[in-house]
Amino acid sequence: AFDLAVLASVVVTGRARGRLVPLLARVARHVRPGGEVLAGMPLTPTAGEDAWSAADYDRACAGAALAYVVRYADWSGAPYHLGEPYAVSVHRVR
Repeated sequence: AFDLAVLASVVVTGRARGRLVPLLARVARHVRPGGEVLAGMPLTPTAGEDAWSAADYDRACAGAALAYVVRYADWSGAPYHLGEPYAVSVHRVR
C-alpha cells in the first residue's frame, strides 16, 4: 500500500457521476489506512474539462470511505475560499 495517491483532474472530471465512487474506492484500496488521496480539479467547466462541485466531490469521497482533510486553491497550497475556480482536495483513507 502507498502513503499517498495523486489524481489528475481528468481522472475525476472524466468520470460519469455514478462511476466516481467506485474509482475512488479502488484507489483507496491501494493507500494504507491513514494515507491520503489528493485530487486537483477545476470547479467550473473549462474548454477541455467538465467540473464537479467541491461538495459533490466530497460526497463521492465519503462514499468511498475517504474523510475530508483540507482543500487548497492550487497545487502550491494557497488557501481555498468558497468560489475558487480550482481546488486541490485532500482526503484520508479511513
